[in-house]
Amino acid sequence: MPRQYSHLLIIAALLLPLSTPINASDEFLLCGPDEDGCYEDISQWCACIPYNRDYGESAFCFDFDKRTCKPLDEMPGCIQRFIFPNQATCLATLFQSSPHHPCEQVSREYCVSHKTPVCAPDGHPGSCHPLVDDEID
Repeated sequence: MPRQYSHLLIIAALLLPLSTPINASDEFLLCGPDEDGCYEDISQWCACIPYNRDYGESAFCFDFDKRTCKPLDEMPGCIQRFIFPNQATCLATLFQSSPHHPCEQVSREYCVSHKTPVCAPDGHPGSCHPLVDDEID
């Protein structure tokens, strides 16, 4: 291959992942509306947040002002008292006001069958909405 075309190959390789559809997560964290977590009778008042497969068991930062939980790697200036050992305890603090009952890991099917709203991956409560059929494919 001529040298002048090698940079095009590199650019194409970098852009290919951007054109590939992103599959929805099969795993979610189920968070309740209070410190008791979520249980069967109130699942419509709970929230399903996509489980972060890459960082879910790593430290997370709770951004009190923005009401979000993000991997600590994305929040280098995180205050020590807002650092949680994993995504489930950070989200439990955000939704349930306590990390002592971490949000439970559930399947996408659970969220659909219980009509539990789904939120953005950072858990922002304002992002939560009912899951529609085309989101689950």
